[in-house]
Amino acid sequence: MRVVCAQLGALANLKRLDLDNNKLTAVPSSLGRLEQLEVIWLDHNNLKSIPSEFGRLRHLRILGLNGNPLQRNLASAYSLGLNALIAHLNSQRSSTVNDTTPGRGNRLAKVRIQQAMESGSNSLDLSGLRIRKLPREISQLRRLRTLHASGNRLTDFIEVCDLPLLETLDLSFNNLTSLPPEIGRLRNLKHLWLNNNNILQIPPEVGSLVHLRTLWLSSNGLTQVPTQIGNLADLESLDLSKMSISYLPSEIGDLKRLQRLDLDGNSLTSIPREISKLTNLRILFLDYNSLSSIPVELSSIPTLRTLSINGNPLPVALRAAYSQGYDVMLTYMRSLVAESTDEVYETKVVLLGEGRAGKTCLVDSLIGRPFVRQPATHGA
Repeated sequence: MRVVCAQLGALANLKRLDLDNNKLTAVPSSLGRLEQLEVIWLDHNNLKSIPSEFGRLRHLRILGLNGNPLQRNLASAYSLGLNALIAHLNSQRSSTVNDTTPGRGNRLAKVRIQQAMESGSNSLDLSGLRIRKLPREISQLRRLRTLHASGNRLTDFIEVCDLPLLETLDLSFNNLTSLPPEIGRLRNLKHLWLNNNNILQIPPEVGSLVHLRTLWLSSNGLTQVPTQIGNLADLESLDLSKMSISYLPSEIGDLKRLQRLDLDGNSLTSIPREISKLTNLRILFLDYNSLSSIPVELSSIPTLRTLSINGNPLPVALRAAYSQGYDVMLTYMRSLVAESTDEVYETKVVLLGEGRAGKTCLVDSLIGRPFVRQPATHGA
């Protein structure tokens, strides 16, 4: 195959796309609209570049480009991993902005905001404009539901907190160091991407975002997670990977609808047992932490299909089971649960003795009854 049909971009629910081992020289930018896409295989084609729109694929976990004659900058970014590649693609999207022309990005941002006002659009894309601050006019877009502002140089976004209908907010790949408490006003927010910033702390007001389904915070400077995370009852995907988190609050177990949890690349030494309450969890990444054990109760989660624990100082027996596949590890963990079950031993005791020897009083004492003088009995 030499050409990919642009109409593929209409397959809104597509999650995996295999196009490896063909003769492709280009890929249509329309694939950047496949927001649910998680895996793309493009290995062993004749690609020199890929669409910068791929930087918008927020659920993308695997992008295979091996065996292609990629341009030097693209090949370099690809060699550094997916996050670096996404950052490179987002920077490409800003190629229309000339850094040598002062304020060009700001002017483009204002133009797009004005166009959204005039058209009544509920979606706005300010990605890759390299702006340092959002124009204050953005707060006038009271009907706005979707805002993409990734790949800029933003240090705050308080203007956005006055948009009452906002459902999707993408602020990834910026220069944010903190979140304003006013973020709690965005009560209708469903998807929030804050990955690849410099955020050091999450305010408790995040717990007010009770309709949130997606929260990505990977590649920031967090060392702890607020207990208010447990308020996000609708959350389905939570990415806390590639940071320095050393402790996970037990409230994580309150996220009953959570399906995917990314905790890889942190400093965790333990996982709270409450994680076993996540009865809808399908995917759990715990790679490259400092875990010496994992809760065996994880084996009781009926929906769990992926449990990744590479790069942890786990017991030899658990690592051996893990190396043989998920089913073997699951069986091993369940055997540990069985071994730890408390056994109850019961027996019947019969007291024999002469009458008036005190047998009844002895029984009362053993079971904690107060002493009461008993009438005489006649033995056994």
